[in-house]
Amino acid sequence: MLKQRKLPEAEKEFLAVVKLRPDFGAAYGDLAAAAEANNDYELAIRAADARARFLPEIPMSFFMRASAYDHLRDYKNAAANYHRFLEVADGKFPDQEWQARHRLIAIEPKKK
Repeated sequence: MLKQRKLPEAEKEFLAVVKLRPDFGAAYGDLAAAAEANNDYELAIRAADARARFLPEIPMSFFMRASAYDHLRDYKNAAANYHRFLEVADGKFPDQEWQARHRLIAIEPKKK
């Protein structure tokens, strides 16, 4: 469903999966992706955090969290996650790295 871009259905399916298997880390990652694509940013953050309890963090988890916090106008947490993303991205995600740097310019207080 996720790859077919049937986002509401995918989100419901992944919610059912994690309810049946609450220790299935990969399903939380897919749930986070579906929820973010569905503009359900709070669920996306909760799912990414749940994934991190079972699997190592990956750069895109930080970027997804940052973007979700950014949409929720929680700029402090958005900035923290953009910075964490940039620390581990290592040039492998040029588009998202560009976005993260420019969002940081927009949301972080100017230093005098």
